[in-house]
Amino acid sequence: MQFKQGHVYKYIRNPNKIRFRIFDNLLQLYNEATRYIPVKSFPDHRFTLLVIVLTMSCGMSPLILSAQEYISFKNANSKLTKSYDSAKELSKTKEYDKALDRLEKALKAEPRFIDALILKSEILYARGSTADAIGPLEESIALDSLYNPGNLYSLARLYELNENYSAAANGMEAYIAVGNLNQKRTVEIALRIASLEFKDSLVNNPVDFDPMIVPGHVNTDADEALPAVTIDAKSMVFTRREKGVEDLYTARWNEEKQQWGQGIPMSSINSILNEGAHTISADGTVIAFTSCNRRKSFGGCDIYVARQLSNGEWTEAINPEELNSIAWDGQPALTADGRGMYFSSSRKGGHGNRDLWYSELQTNGQWTTPVNCGATLNSKGNESSPFLHYDDRTLYFMSDGHPGMGDYDIFTSSRKGDEWSQPLNIGYPINTSKREGGLSVHPNGQTAYFTVESEKGGTMDIYQFDLPPELQPGVISYLTGLVYDSDSKLPVAATISIYPLQNSDEEYIYNVRSDGTFTVALAHGQPYGLHVTAPGYTFFSLQFEFDTVRPYGNEDVRIPLQPMKEVESTSREPIVLQNVEFESGSSTLLTSSYSELELLLKMLIEHPDIKIIIQGHTDNVGTPESNLTLSEARAKAVYEWLILKEMPGERISYKGFGETTPIDSNDTEQGRQKNRRTEFVVGSY
Repeated sequence: MQFKQGHVYKYIRNPNKIRFRIFDNLLQLYNEATRYIPVKSFPDHRFTLLVIVLTMSCGMSPLILSAQEYISFKNANSKLTKSYDSAKELSKTKEYDKALDRLEKALKAEPRFIDALILKSEILYARGSTADAIGPLEESIALDSLYNPGNLYSLARLYELNENYSAAANGMEAYIAVGNLNQKRTVEIALRIASLEFKDSLVNNPVDFDPMIVPGHVNTDADEALPAVTIDAKSMVFTRREKGVEDLYTARWNEEKQQWGQGIPMSSINSILNEGAHTISADGTVIAFTSCNRRKSFGGCDIYVARQLSNGEWTEAINPEELNSIAWDGQPALTADGRGMYFSSSRKGGHGNRDLWYSELQTNGQWTTPVNCGATLNSKGNESSPFLHYDDRTLYFMSDGHPGMGDYDIFTSSRKGDEWSQPLNIGYPINTSKREGGLSVHPNGQTAYFTVESEKGGTMDIYQFDLPPELQPGVISYLTGLVYDSDSKLPVAATISIYPLQNSDEEYIYNVRSDGTFTVALAHGQPYGLHVTAPGYTFFSLQFEFDTVRPYGNEDVRIPLQPMKEVESTSREPIVLQNVEFESGSSTLLTSSYSELELLLKMLIEHPDIKIIIQGHTDNVGTPESNLTLSEARAKAVYEWLILKEMPGERISYKGFGETTPIDSNDTEQGRQKNRRTEFVVGSY
């Protein structure tokens, strides 16, 4: 191991001449150290830890330390000891300047007064002058490295407080070498050295970071914090603290001026107590927030949920009994559809003090019993302020238990299926040695928001910055639309189900607003199936895919639902089974079709009085005869699938139309794709 030159090690001669005697417990001690901090998180510290473990558990030949002649309190003259005692008494009453004056006089008379140098460093530290405290302590160690081995630790801590992490790691190594530490303390210092090396690697590999204040009128002379933006980027919900009370506010985005408007208090939700640490669903119709010490609360601080009515007003916030506990619960983060929630809690059953937990909203309006998010996300410390991006896969959160720069750092993790990736520190200088607050990300995935002390000082403001590409979530877009009665044209409050065609088990459920409108968030890069259902209506299906190279944006659709009544087939619009597909040139159903066929079966079961006709159509590629045969075979395949599901044959009929009834031009691939379709009509021949 090559010890770094400078700092502590310049006071040790021949530090590399070390002999080791291996004990049986060597591997056990090393494993104990690495158990707390994964070696893969610190690619450079494995050898450092091993040397530390060898040093303490195996024994080490005596280091020949530099030592000069010096004066200690024991052999100092009475004048020096009197100045020292006077300074020590003055420091106890926090009269630091007078104390330092006494020490300066003593050191001027005798610069080698080692105890005076140590006390001077301690007083400078006590009054907050951590940078100035380094010099006198270095001088004392130069006089005698072994006078008090704890000084090596103190000097390392001063280096760390001044963000010289490399020097701090060296100091900790020197402390282990001469400190005569027990096994427990050795492991503690080993972990600290690993942490310092990690901090040093972050500082030496900074990420791009250029914060600017959020444009517009959100920030005031009061404290503003914790912005959350809806999927359409038109509304922001944030907190404002005035006269000691924290409330929820909203602001609207002014597209013309490219800035946020004035904050408006959410009066129907705010109370005389504090409301904050909130989250909002993608469509802006569900808000969950944290409030403490309300009447009928379960654990002091609880999570409350409110929903927006069609007139824009909010329901009274409720305290979900099944979600909260007698412990501290707060800082919720809703999934895009508003039916899942991550939150922080100090309840029993966690891995540390505060853990991240998850719960889902059931169809009966009750939340499931929260489950712990597991040891990958949660540490032995505290995890808090989760923010889930609208891609429903990228999580940002605060932690003081994962390797970081300081008190609390911001981390990100990505979900694949039910598994979360190892949390990634988002880097320096976004994270610093100070306590970083929560982070939220704009729907475009490129702009991040956080809260810092204002440039004027004394208050907190909302800032934004460009999130480095490697920290950005998946690209998403959103789908908006209107569901209405095909006869009356009035809006229908329906339910929308969206699922990836490659994985129909992964389903997202959205409730259409009472005015028939909806907003849903979707990730790029895969085709989706969409089903719209409402009591008394036939269902509607759609298949779409957002362009993987297209930026964040939205599509708008109009969805007519036909009332569920049997009429002559010629008077009804056919309903295209958009997600029923076949192998190319064949009548063999693809497995991705089954989800939509199940929905058709469900509709028939729930409405036993109706009959349907299944119709097959093709484009004009091929001969009219072969296309007629293929279209009828495909209609028959759907018919036979329903028969296999024990649907009575007298309720179903089928017919092929070949290429005779196109709904688009056959001159383009897009048009031909629309013409290749299977549909059904409510009625009978």
